[in-house]
Amino acid sequence: MDHNTQKEAHIPCCALEQLQPTAEGEGDEIDSTDVMPEYVLTVPEDALKEQSTESDSLGPEMTVDSQEQDVKAHKLMLLNLVCCSLVEGSKFGSPEGDMRQSLEKVCEKLAESEPEFILKAALYARQELNIRSTANFLLALSSHLLPCRPHLRRYFSHTVQLPSDWMEVARLYQSLAKTGKALAPLPACLRAGMTDKFRQFLPYQLAKYNTRKSRGKKRRRPKTKKPTVCSQKEKGSNRPDAWRKHKLGRFRHFVLKLKALEEKFDKPLESSTEHPATSRDPFSLKALIQRLHISEPAQHVMSLLGRKYPSDLHAFSRSRLPGPWDPALAGTRMKLPEPHTWERVLSRRGNTAKAWEELISAGNLPFMAMLRNLRNILRAGVSERHHQRLLDRLENQESVIRSRQLPFRFLAACRAIQQLEEELERTEKPLPSNGEIIKRILKVHGLYVPGMQSWTRKDLRFCMEIPVIFRMVKREKKKLLKFREVNYSRAILQRYRQALETAVGIAVRHNVPAIPGRTLILISCAGEMRKPYMRGGGLGWPSAEQEDRNKPLTVLDVAFLLGSMVYSAAEQAQVLLCDQSTVLGPVAMTGAVLKDVHHLQAQKIECDYKTCVDASDIIMDLITRRQEVDTILLLNEAPQDTLRGSCLWLYRHHVAPHCLFVNVCSRVQGERSFDSATEIVMSGFSEQVLRFMAECGGSRFLEHVGKIDKIHGLPEPRETVTAKQEVGVEPLISAPKTRWRSVKVFVSSTFRDMHGERDLLIRSVFPELRARAAPFCLAIEDIDLRWGITEHEAQRNKQLELCLSEVARSHLFVGILGERYGHIPREYLLPDEPQYEWLKSYPAGRSITELEAVQFLNGCKDPSAKSGAFFYLREPDFLGTVPEAWRADFATESEEAKVRMADLKERLEKHEGLASVGRYTCQWGGVAQGRPYVKGLEEFGARVLRDLWESLCHHFLQGDGPKVNGELKEPEENILQESFQELQQKRFCARTKLLQATAAQLRGGSICVVSGECGQGKTVFLAALAQELRAKAPRHGDPAPLYHIVAHFTRARPDQASVQVMLGRLCALLRKQLKQPPAPPTSYRGLVAQFSALLHSVAQSLKRRQSLVVLIDGADLIHAAGGQLVSDWLPERLPQRVSLIISVSEESALLSSLKRRKDVTVISLGPLDPPDRVVMVRKDLALYGKKLEESPFNNQMRLVLLKRGSKQPLYLMLLTQDLRLFALYEKVRGLVWGGGWASSS
Repeated sequence: MDHNTQKEAHIPCCALEQLQPTAEGEGDEIDSTDVMPEYVLTVPEDALKEQSTESDSLGPEMTVDSQEQDVKAHKLMLLNLVCCSLVEGSKFGSPEGDMRQSLEKVCEKLAESEPEFILKAALYARQELNIRSTANFLLALSSHLLPCRPHLRRYFSHTVQLPSDWMEVARLYQSLAKTGKALAPLPACLRAGMTDKFRQFLPYQLAKYNTRKSRGKKRRRPKTKKPTVCSQKEKGSNRPDAWRKHKLGRFRHFVLKLKALEEKFDKPLESSTEHPATSRDPFSLKALIQRLHISEPAQHVMSLLGRKYPSDLHAFSRSRLPGPWDPALAGTRMKLPEPHTWERVLSRRGNTAKAWEELISAGNLPFMAMLRNLRNILRAGVSERHHQRLLDRLENQESVIRSRQLPFRFLAACRAIQQLEEELERTEKPLPSNGEIIKRILKVHGLYVPGMQSWTRKDLRFCMEIPVIFRMVKREKKKLLKFREVNYSRAILQRYRQALETAVGIAVRHNVPAIPGRTLILISCAGEMRKPYMRGGGLGWPSAEQEDRNKPLTVLDVAFLLGSMVYSAAEQAQVLLCDQSTVLGPVAMTGAVLKDVHHLQAQKIECDYKTCVDASDIIMDLITRRQEVDTILLLNEAPQDTLRGSCLWLYRHHVAPHCLFVNVCSRVQGERSFDSATEIVMSGFSEQVLRFMAECGGSRFLEHVGKIDKIHGLPEPRETVTAKQEVGVEPLISAPKTRWRSVKVFVSSTFRDMHGERDLLIRSVFPELRARAAPFCLAIEDIDLRWGITEHEAQRNKQLELCLSEVARSHLFVGILGERYGHIPREYLLPDEPQYEWLKSYPAGRSITELEAVQFLNGCKDPSAKSGAFFYLREPDFLGTVPEAWRADFATESEEAKVRMADLKERLEKHEGLASVGRYTCQWGGVAQGRPYVKGLEEFGARVLRDLWESLCHHFLQGDGPKVNGELKEPEENILQESFQELQQKRFCARTKLLQATAAQLRGGSICVVSGECGQGKTVFLAALAQELRAKAPRHGDPAPLYHIVAHFTRARPDQASVQVMLGRLCALLRKQLKQPPAPPTSYRGLVAQFSALLHSVAQSLKRRQSLVVLIDGADLIHAAGGQLVSDWLPERLPQRVSLIISVSEESALLSSLKRRKDVTVISLGPLDPPDRVVMVRKDLALYGKKLEESPFNNQMRLVLLKRGSKQPLYLMLLTQDLRLFALYEKVRGLVWGGGWASSS
């Protein structure tokens, strides 16, 4: 296509920012005129030649790197196909579709290099995308491909979830074997995997999918009464053939149609008694059990096969059935227990109000089932109390989030409400007359008679004499009367409409998966987009006007909806309209989906073919400006093949090499090609497009799927486990995992006018944030530099370096801006480091507050860091409420500072990709402790808390980092103990010499007692001692660990001090180390005896020079079920290679009794030495970017050490916390020295 001749008058659209004009005759020089330039959009011939020759230049000399790139491309293509099936819902039966053929082709190539990745993709599809059909097909394909078979059994049980999946895999393997009707033999790996998985199914799962149809049984139908001869009254006349003498009987075509209609009505009565038998399914549960020779569990197998219960005790012993023999069941047919589901309740009780009310009251109605059956619930007429319960679920944010339903599901429920409103409107109209009903029936069934429109009432009465017409009129009137029996009102429908609108908003904010990177959304406005969207009949608009509700949704309406949802979910995005000529440039979007849809619909769109802007023009515009995006999404009516050529290739070659192009069409005709991993064409405007883009847009997508087996806790391959056992490096008892992660949040603002906001954050918002994050092992460290910069650092002009260095180390950034611009450093004195490179070209004379914000946005290497920046701008109206005496503390310093602050705010509001930029209001509060403060910050605090918590969930709780709550197979108590131990160990910084001496003096067969007063750090010491012993270097070059540690901390949670909880957990850990462990005891005495016996058994299994160490913190707090302290669990004698380390309080009775034992060594912690106190205070304050003065004339650290309670670690920890929360720079010395701190601990 020659763009020079065809697009002479074309003005290209600006994709991500406004194009700057080009001066005439100056090439690429930028001019300041307002005239939009014209660009030559032809593809250079040299580039096309380069494109063709580059692919040919590779030749047969394929390097190792290129082979790795091919494997990576095949992996991406496989994952893209898996995600594409999520959108289109592909089926893999016969006939074979494009998706199946493409999957087979890619997997055959990938099986040659990395066969296990195919099974990882299947596990990912089932566990995280919840796609059954694709996962089942990949399992069947893996069993068909020889290189994948060695890995199949390991993945099969974790990928297959339901018996239906289990049967489907066997059925799909049959289709892949292509043996026709003859059953293909199943490979040994598939037989073994199916046998393993069958043992894991629950009885109710097997009963649910063991249907009569799959067993080849006849349908149970109620006996129908023999059709009786209709009375003359029912037929409509005493003479049934009298109508033939009327003029209607003269029309031969009319008579033939009536005869066919009568046969149609009589046919169901004749065939109702027939019960055709179905053919037996060769892939039913019963058939597969027989084919695989499955025998366990015996109860399930015999029930599915229809065996009889053993008639005597001898037969019972041979049947391998569990439990004792029940004589009452002898000789009866064994059956699986019926599953108690909401579907079964409704099938038995019927679609009645009572049945729905029982399900709602019992909480047995799932959220998705409630949405899909909203019409039935309203028609049934449940009570007002049950309506309110359903409305509360729809409006409850936690309930909607937990349901994980995407917005389309709620819009489908809105459509059901609209249909009920339409039915309600029809009931308000009078019933149609018999004549109107007759005319409608004749029109529907094609019974046309000339002159029918001018029929008289006499002609209509003659129609009623026709028996079949009479019965149809009677049936139609009965149906109309039934529909008039409504059990709902307009008021209740309006309440549901409002609740669904609220649910849509919640689902958009929380349930839509985040799309990473920069996304360009192109929505076609071509003429074919105005057609009604056939698949959109199930969607409705919650806030649609009455006259718009009955209008069918067009393809463009659904494209606007999907584009708005992608915009709200994307990290950075812009929406452009193509194939039109009136709306140039990005469309202003708010992120509120329904509001954005209405805004897009309100655009005046026209299409002039001479100046029309299409998708190719926009992409060429991106090439011209070298603007990089990660994903281009095109929503149109049919695929655009013109884009899949030089246009996209040039963009990837010159601008964005890894750009993903996704073309979502309302329909796709003909065959498609899935040969490219970066160009995807999908059919159907589905909300699953959001999940596809969220999954495929991640930079660590391949890495995540590559580790999917470890994420979901699959057992390691047998050869790997064997190899580790032979080497002997694997510890007998595994070390605790690293669980805690630190998240630094930097608070940036000017000081004098923002004390109220900063106090609210430090004293209220961050403590709440820490409480929420603690269960997820996230440590929140807020950086508030109102004090903490020493005088020595200030004299050397280190303020800027210290502030920017803390910003560079922070994960989240909270900026609060008022009218003050802040302190301006004379010059930028910074070390020559990469994170400060941007400052060399930044204008001079900028405040530290501005530089902090720019440092976080521009100085971070991570491109996603901008999504952790939050800015809150105080409304300038606040100055009007400030008294004149204090206005200088809040007003701008100068006119120049006012201009620069306004410029900074404007740049932040226009900046793309920030997590949040918004304004807040407050009021003058008064003066307290000599400083002004503001009030009315409740909304501000709630907003900051909400924003930061959502960011933590997005970046740290749902990302690629370690997930504490995801380790389902690890006992909760072990997770609790390990996370508590790690937290305490991180606090250790004192008594290093005592720790090393204790570890060196440890001897087998003895008890080491660590004693100390309350608050002296016994728990922290024991946690550090456990870590020290684990890291103890092995001797004589032996790679095996020297010490195996089992630890228990009673202060981790109140119930952990129970003797049964403590002994039960320790015995469970020790039993795992034995090849033939004993059964868990059921009594307290049994636990005590087994604990002592296990210590001896594990000691015998240790290798040479290895020892077992059991650490118990707070042994004097261990109590029985009644609350009384107990110590009889302590072994009287320890094996020679076992050591017991416990901590007790100095004044406990247990310490006195232990001192009398010969095998006990007591280590007293005592008070902290002054050097240890200094180290502890420095470490605690450094976490939050603070320091105490230690200069000769202002030694604040010395004042702390003079405190009598400073000898105890607990006192120092509380002191540093209060200093951080309540001290100001001017009053730190007074707070430390004055009466604000008690002298006792």
